[in-house]
Amino acid sequence: MDNSKLFAVLFGLFWAIVPISWAHANPSQTITLSTQVSPQYVSGNLIGCQISFEAVRNDPEYSEGRYVYLTGNLSYLYFEGKDMILSLKLGVKGLEENSSFLAPNEVYLMNGHETNKADFLNSNDSGEGFKIFAFSFSEIGIDATIGSISKNENFTFSYAMTPGGLNAIVPINLRVEKEDLSDSSRTVISDRNPDEWKNCMSSTLKAAKMRLK
Repeated sequence: MDNSKLFAVLFGLFWAIVPISWAHANPSQTITLSTQVSPQYVSGNLIGCQISFEAVRNDPEYSEGRYVYLTGNLSYLYFEGKDMILSLKLGVKGLEENSSFLAPNEVYLMNGHETNKADFLNSNDSGEGFKIFAFSFSEIGIDATIGSISKNENFTFSYAMTPGGLNAIVPINLRVEKEDLSDSSRTVISDRNPDEWKNCMSSTLKAAKMRLK
């Protein structure tokens, strides 16, 4: 579904008198719309793994409870001669017509009640309304991604739109390949993405280890 059709469907469904079923939502009312796992290559070498995601959530922190659309990616990357890094790219967009993507001020991965704030390296604009945040490879980051996905088939991040603003918490369910809000019979739920993430990360770590020898 292209973006214009996606937003038309989302706008109609979320502002209807009768709300949609929260079959795949958690108590914070976040719905994962899609996920996709992709290996990342440079010059024919496997250098990492990426999870692309889309979600919608109610936003009491910055939009008075109105719904927002979030999209971005989570990546593990290893460049020869450098430490492995973890990055998270995010853009946030209201469902109202003519709304634009806005980049968050800060993003952190979450492992239980912990965040990987101490691992933060830098952030950069990454297209209009998007920002990418880089973190060092740490135990919290590993537990928040590799560990959480292995155990729970999801990962969770938090973001703030303003300096010192309240952090919104967003869980992403990797079993959701595609959530079709207009026709639930076309929703695709499977173990493919969690399994592909585990396999990709295992291959990436092995490849990094081989290049260090």
